[in-house]
Amino acid sequence: LDVDMLARRSVDELGDASKFSAPTAVARINGRNRDLEPGELLAAQDFFDEEGRARYGINAGVVVLDTDKDELSAMLESIGDPCDRSHVATGGPEQDFLTRWPGYRAKWRHLDLRYNYQVYQLGLVRPSDGADRRKQVPYDD
Repeated sequence: LDVDMLARRSVDELGDASKFSAPTAVARINGRNRDLEPGELLAAQDFFDEEGRARYGINAGVVVLDTDKDELSAMLESIGDPCDRSHVATGGPEQDFLTRWPGYRAKWRHLDLRYNYQVYQLGLVRPSDGADRRKQVPYDD
């Protein structure tokens, strides 16, 4: 869980491998331009353009991982090496690092939004008919 997450009830079920296979996280936008089903396998087109450059990724607010000591050591070595290809300037370095990590790259699954609901994202959502039904809510409400 990210440090700015507020868990309002137990999230113990995220540790149940029969319900959540690792790695799992909410996809930030996706190359298919449609709603994704919880548990749906994410594809390279959801993260990378035709040249292999990152364009989207996972949201690391809530992430389900199953990392062993060897993989964690490899991650730490990659992060600690200033010449490593993982050092790319982005707006979400930890999220993009995990998105690109070779051990996870082709395995990501989409996490149900109820585990990583972000109020500010409502302003970016429009129904399929294109109508703008957003409601302006005063901050003190």
